[in-house]
Amino acid sequence: MYHSDVEGTAFHAPLAYSYAGTSDPYVKFKLNGKTLYKSKVVYKNLNPVWDETVVLPIQSLDQRLWVKVYDRDLTSSDFMGSAVLILHKLELNRTTERILKLEDPNSLEDDMGVIVLNLRLVVKSCDIKRNSGHFRTGYYLPYRLL
Repeated sequence: MYHSDVEGTAFHAPLAYSYAGTSDPYVKFKLNGKTLYKSKVVYKNLNPVWDETVVLPIQSLDQRLWVKVYDRDLTSSDFMGSAVLILHKLELNRTTERILKLEDPNSLEDDMGVIVLNLRLVVKSCDIKRNSGHFRTGYYLPYRLL
């Protein structure tokens, strides 16, 4: 099993997403349609910086990690854009900065903004059961949102 550190996540939105001219953005990390983590909301900010650390379990490097940004509203959250992280392109045990361009296929805007992640992919210690005939390993994706 692997895990990945995401240190330093920032987001830049080129447009104001509310009538007040600001957004209340937060980020969701999804794997296989399941939300693994939801960041805190940064209120009234188009260039938020999160200071959060999380470890995400990754079973296979063939999986794709979706990074989705939303604008929190009183009644519901508005989708601001998403990006996909190809896990097998990450180097083991090396912190890498990735600038991911956010996209929204339903938007007329060309520039939905970017999100910056510092990631480190780490192998988790194997669980080996004696006389079981198999062992299990995997990945974790720890990250820190700045």
